[in-house]
Amino acid sequence: MKKENSFSISSLGYALTAWSLKGFSLTPFSRRCYRFIGKSLGLGQHSTLSMTDINRGLYIYNSLKNANLQLDAQSTLLELGTGWTHFYGIFLRLCSDAKIVLFDVQDNRQFSALKDRCLKLAGMLPAQFASDQKDDALQAHIELVAREISKAGDFEDLYRRLGMNYIVNPTGSLDTFSSNSFDAVFSIDVFEHIDRFSMKKTVENIYRILKPGGISVHQIGLDDHLGHYVPDMPSKNYLRFSDAAWKTWYENKLQYINRLQSSDFLEIFKSVGFKLLSLETEQDPNYLLQHAPDWQFQHYSLLDLKTTRANLLHRKPQ
Repeated sequence: MKKENSFSISSLGYALTAWSLKGFSLTPFSRRCYRFIGKSLGLGQHSTLSMTDINRGLYIYNSLKNANLQLDAQSTLLELGTGWTHFYGIFLRLCSDAKIVLFDVQDNRQFSALKDRCLKLAGMLPAQFASDQKDDALQAHIELVAREISKAGDFEDLYRRLGMNYIVNPTGSLDTFSSNSFDAVFSIDVFEHIDRFSMKKTVENIYRILKPGGISVHQIGLDDHLGHYVPDMPSKNYLRFSDAAWKTWYENKLQYINRLQSSDFLEIFKSVGFKLLSLETEQDPNYLLQHAPDWQFQHYSLLDLKTTRANLLHRKPQ
């Protein structure tokens, strides 16, 4: 009974969170207010650095290296969805001379948080590489880039010092990028937020703008993002709801998630022409203990439904 009561309270909190976000989604002004609150209250949090952050950055870096991509001054990379601090783009810049284009649909940048977080990263990064990857040149490079970050006075100065380019397009379209112009496209926790009906077009554009042999590497959070605000919720609580119920009561423009599963993303990449190099997943074995999925999700495998994170590495054929 205690567990049922606890879950009932969590379900109420889950619904209130969704309705609050739907309320903030209603108008451009309310959405600006939400982001202003997020920037103001989240400044300290956005300055923090965890081993999870570092490990995700290492996954991107090692995936590109293992795919034999030369991360040098001749390489051009595109990061989709750079968030508050350009963290993963700067992670790769600390490790290489690659040119990096940073792409966002919304300008949420926080300069002080970026400097704090990325300078912490520079101090911790050398110790994270395997012994066979460590060398004096890499450590010297990290120190050099860190000095440039510390000296930067604003974002434009930072981009000039690091050879980066920042682009905001509220539509999320990649149409303006030239074909065959990037050696790699990467993202962390972005694909789950792209409109499900636009996802294939996005992957088609990634394929188009990659050079032959180019690399696509993405970490996708498949868990229920509304549950991040509410303790004790199942990690994939959204599976309970039909499309109609989800759209009516829970979907919002600020924490939109498309509810696509790992197999959906794999099928989209395959249909576009990408070659899968590797797939890594994380699962929650307990997600079904309290609710069965809606019938719309029952054709997925049990493994697919348990998957809370998917790391996809693909190559565009030569």
